[in-house]
Amino acid sequence: MALKIACGQIEIIAGRPDLNTKKILHHMDMACQNGIDILLLPELAVPGYFLGDLWEQTAFIEDCAAYGDHRRYGKLRRAVRNLRQYRRR
Repeated sequence: MALKIACGQIEIIAGRPDLNTKKILHHMDMACQNGIDILLLPELAVPGYFLGDLWEQTAFIEDCAAYGDHRRYGKLRRAVRNLRQYRRR
């Protein structure tokens, strides 16, 4: 069986995990619709890549970590589960 691999080339906005997650979910949906098995995303796609001291700000770290919380990041987890179920058909 051949694997279909795609690159999710998206513009990541540093410091905006909310917008970045929305873009990731959109690309995951597109990948699922196109039968993609593996979707590659940029490094640090959720928080963005920073040069500076933003990583030292507790509020920012907590905001990014909250996207691992089932209540906020649950959409991404459900999308992964749905993609797995879709590929089994």
